[in-house]
Amino acid sequence: MEMTRREFLRLLGRGVGAWTLLAGGLGGLLTGCKEQEVSHTVATVVGGPPVTSVSTTSTVPSTTVVSGPERGKALRIGLVTAYSGPLALFGKAEDWCVEFVTSALPEGIVCADGKLHPFEFVRWDCGSRAEKAAGGAVHLVTEADVDLLVCSGDIAVVNAVADVAEELLCPCLCNLVEWHAFALREKAPDRPLRFSYAHAYGVEDVVADFLHMWEQVPTNRKVGLLVAGDKEGRWWTGEHSLLLEAIGQAGYEVTFPEPFPVSMADFTAYISEFQKNGCEICCAISPSADFVTFWRQALALDYRPKTVTAVRALLFPQVLAGLGSVAHLLTAEAVWLPSWPFSESLTGRTCRQLADDYMRKTGEQWTPALAQLAALEWAIEVFKRSRDVDSEREFVARLLETRLDTCLGPIDFTEKVTAQGTGSSGSASARRVADTVYKAPVAGVQWEVAAPLVIEARQVSAVNYPLLKVAGAVRRMEYGGE
Repeated sequence: MEMTRREFLRLLGRGVGAWTLLAGGLGGLLTGCKEQEVSHTVATVVGGPPVTSVSTTSTVPSTTVVSGPERGKALRIGLVTAYSGPLALFGKAEDWCVEFVTSALPEGIVCADGKLHPFEFVRWDCGSRAEKAAGGAVHLVTEADVDLLVCSGDIAVVNAVADVAEELLCPCLCNLVEWHAFALREKAPDRPLRFSYAHAYGVEDVVADFLHMWEQVPTNRKVGLLVAGDKEGRWWTGEHSLLLEAIGQAGYEVTFPEPFPVSMADFTAYISEFQKNGCEICCAISPSADFVTFWRQALALDYRPKTVTAVRALLFPQVLAGLGSVAHLLTAEAVWLPSWPFSESLTGRTCRQLADDYMRKTGEQWTPALAQLAALEWAIEVFKRSRDVDSEREFVARLLETRLDTCLGPIDFTEKVTAQGTGSSGSASARRVADTVYKAPVAGVQWEVAAPLVIEARQVSAVNYPLLKVAGAVRRMEYGGE
């Protein structure tokens, strides 16, 4: 008797050793399981961390024909996101994205099989931790029986989910991550990704914008580099660091102390090192909370660089609002802005209209995590072109035919893969940079404090994305008493 893949995973998921078996190489067992059409009507999933479900499923039975297409099975999309921890703003934005999709497509979509398929979105709170993200991905595939995994944000979380997707042969879409860290795997680097794909920005573009921003402010070209000793910090400054290579090639002198432990309370030694070496440029690669601690202590110790740039730490305006007036004129990368000239594919709303909708519904300032909507746009477009929505391999085949304009810019997997240089001199026009990656835009911004709790990003660089218009030049940091 043959067992389908889904039957096998449900059986496995009920056992206590699911994760252990996964770690031991579940993929080989799954290759012997056939595929079969299955109907799903479950609306909620219980067990483990908080898990919720939102459904567009109507009360009409899936086999009933009404005045329209025949009703098909629900398309179950598993969302691994953070509702707690340092990535919690991703979860809040994900809620808005789900509400946007269910409002735009209340009945679901008609796929290439001619049937109307409603959506069921099943959420899993990863708590901003990679191991919980991996465990959640296992649960969503083996217990919640999702057809697709979606995740965004921190590379450790995204890669943990993608690793599970590869083992369990479940399609996975990711965005708002760096593409090298996604495509060039630490785990099984000799085994290419087959089920996990990303619309991801590139460190080469981030570095190009950083250098362009620094060149706009007269300095002594001495850079103090503050780096967290976590996975992402090590990746940015490791053996093949594009950042360090580019800074060196541009003629900057770098002071690079040992990476600091995450959640460090006292940065005095680092600040003193930067002061001693006269670092007029400060570049931090750290979680937001650590940068906030560092910057407050730096000001208290009278360290006043002419320009300050932070990777990861200053993506969200809410972080800068927490800093108050001392956030004025800090610079960072931008992975999405309301001013960008893109529109989402479901209703045609512009980036500015999406930001306004979010602020109206939540009462909070926009965040770049709104661009998680682009991953759902992508998923919906692929499902629409699928004749067998139960086939993981057909989903991947249709994904590789994607040509779509989203709120995060275009995705075109029909382009040929263009090898990109390992340094900042790589082809600036290359977008399909790996079999599993299409590059998303990135820009450089300077944050301005217009009034208490009013923080706005002014785009000051877009070296490799001229379509993203800059709003002016970088200004030197301003300090009280100067």
